[in-house]
Amino acid sequence: MEFTGRFAIADYIVFGASLAVSTAIGIYYACSGGKQKTTKEFLFGNKTMGIIPTALSLVATFLSAISILGWPVEIYNFGTQFATWFFAAFISMPVPAYIFIPIFDKLQVTSVYEYLELRFNNSVRLFGAITFIIQINLYMAVALFAPSVALSQVTGIPLWIAIVASGSVCTFYTSIGGLKAVVWTDSLQMIIIFGGLIAVIVRGTLDVGGMAEVGRIAREGDRLEFFNINPDPTVRTTLWSMIIGGAFIILSSTCTNQASVQRYLSMKNLKSAQRCLWLTVPVWAINFLLVTLIGLTAYARYHDCDPLLANYINSHDQLVPYFVQDTLRFMPGASGLFIASCFSGALR
Repeated sequence: MEFTGRFAIADYIVFGASLAVSTAIGIYYACSGGKQKTTKEFLFGNKTMGIIPTALSLVATFLSAISILGWPVEIYNFGTQFATWFFAAFISMPVPAYIFIPIFDKLQVTSVYEYLELRFNNSVRLFGAITFIIQINLYMAVALFAPSVALSQVTGIPLWIAIVASGSVCTFYTSIGGLKAVVWTDSLQMIIIFGGLIAVIVRGTLDVGGMAEVGRIAREGDRLEFFNINPDPTVRTTLWSMIIGGAFIILSSTCTNQASVQRYLSMKNLKSAQRCLWLTVPVWAINFLLVTLIGLTAYARYHDCDPLLANYINSHDQLVPYFVQDTLRFMPGASGLFIASCFSGALR
């Protein structure tokens, strides 16, 4: 099957509805309550945010389309050792929960860079803020590009229009709705992401012959590996590289990233913030399980006919969109749901 997929009407409806709801949430919070007139309400939601939606928002903040489209390809090509990155999340959580969050809660700073000024001076604060701006712009460029490529492939619209559309929706609901709009939109988007992933997994495993068959093919293809303890640093993925490398990434995201700190400070007290952070662990576990199953299911389907070698796709970057199109082509709106889940990873 060649990769010539185009959205059907049902796909456009599902995808458009997801963007419309995100926009509507921003409008609702712009017009309700205090109407985002104070810094406390706009940046911290009046410190009344719930633990569950904020935990979902914390995960959504760092779960981009890169994860949804890229991680399954890593599993497809190199096996499940990459999934042990999750253990780093569990091991690392005590550091932000019991060291960093208490400090930020005690100081009640507006941003992590305000802490840098209190601890050092204004020059250090400015340097930290500029570094973050550069980093987040580089990251968002890639995060917007990945789902826009997928959308362009299934709709035929120019790539630049897809990028501008996704960035505009995110900027609109964030700027008028404040943190409340962001948190509740993130929560909705996490549901969309999980829904899209589950739809592909369920249909894909049924097409292959069941989860047992997926496991058998993956095992015979040497794709099931979790505890490679080879100390050689040149090996692509081992348990050590996933845990040690993953820990540094997670600590940088959960300890001092402004997006995380702002959500911690939106909680009513310290214990709520700590519980919120710990709740992200099972959410991350679910995410890793789903993307791993996507990769294994795709491998089970194409292990004897790789779409890249068959010239159905131009690179493995197109593998997941191709797999979705191939798997869900008989389910109206299902492809739209999955592309919506990819875009949800970019609407931050």
